[in-house]
Amino acid sequence: MSPILLKITKEPAQGRDGSVEEDESALDSYITEDSLIAPDIIDGLRSNDQTARLEAATKLHRLVDKRGITSVQAIINSGLIPDIVAMISLDDVKLQVPLSFVLGFLTAGSSENISAVLLSERVIREGGLKPPLDILGNPSKQKENNNYAAASAIAGITNQLSPDVAAYSLHIREIVTILAKYIEYQQDETAGSLEASLLALSYISSNAPAIDTVLDGGIIPRIVQLCFSKQASARHGALQCVGYILYSDDGTTQLIKAGVLEALKACISSEDAQNRRLACWAASGIAAGTLDQAKALITAGFIPMLINVISDSEEPAETGSDAAWALAGLVCKWKNYDQDVRETLLEENCLEGLLLALRLKDQSAVAISMKGILRFVKHGGPGNQRL
Repeated sequence: MSPILLKITKEPAQGRDGSVEEDESALDSYITEDSLIAPDIIDGLRSNDQTARLEAATKLHRLVDKRGITSVQAIINSGLIPDIVAMISLDDVKLQVPLSFVLGFLTAGSSENISAVLLSERVIREGGLKPPLDILGNPSKQKENNNYAAASAIAGITNQLSPDVAAYSLHIREIVTILAKYIEYQQDETAGSLEASLLALSYISSNAPAIDTVLDGGIIPRIVQLCFSKQASARHGALQCVGYILYSDDGTTQLIKAGVLEALKACISSEDAQNRRLACWAASGIAAGTLDQAKALITAGFIPMLINVISDSEEPAETGSDAAWALAGLVCKWKNYDQDVRETLLEENCLEGLLLALRLKDQSAVAISMKGILRFVKHGGPGNQRL
């Protein structure tokens, strides 16, 4: 099975009047030949004049939005990270929004010369985690675009946050506490801030040492609820959280108790291709869990659904591969099942599904499917005559 990494939707840089700027020729003057941010932007950001600061912040936002990693290097070379953090800390919403997005871009990008992991560490050392957490921690006092900018900055930082970072556990507990409260608070499932918060939580959950902290946050029922959301962005973010949390047996147990199997069944049979991919990935995680968890997947009727995915030639290759991993994962526990479960595997054409999976292009999926087929052969039974 293969992990999936969704990304937050990019927020276009805006001018002071709220309109999206289109003239990109001016961007050339924002960076000097020495790969530094133009002096007038630096001076504006450090100015005591609110208008000058806002103009400089808007230019930086436009720059990172359009020029990506080139602008990130220039910002670092110019020593502006502490200034950006300081400006976000001010009680000025107009400044917080563009600079929070800049902070998110800083930590999400990487190149041969810039490590996104090191950038995240540096931003944290400079105090860059506190301002967006403070904003998201008091959502009722903020406008949605401010909450969205803060959540996006947190997502950028957590996307690259390594367990090797100093005080990692302390940082993660603080972040998860804020994110869990905000995800519970935000009932508008179309809100970009909810999407970004869910993705931040999924990035955290992708690091195994952090999953217990996520579980301690009591957010599992809300995550499962959002898997049923009519809003694709919220649904996909929740499903990605589920996929990573399933790497923990305790997490899998909590998710199953919260009703995640029904959510996954609905997603596998939906017309949304991303739903099906994320749900099949999640099913493969459950199949790889304990015997009771695998049995729960069988009892819930996943086998025919997984076979349908594998047999659909128009299904994206990744989705078929994840379905094959899920199906094979169930079969590879064959010797531990009681006779009734073994008969269910045969009656629901599990063997035929694995044979279909041999046509997949993903060699790892073919290999695990063959392992499942051989498990049928090794343990004998009426299934052998179908080979």
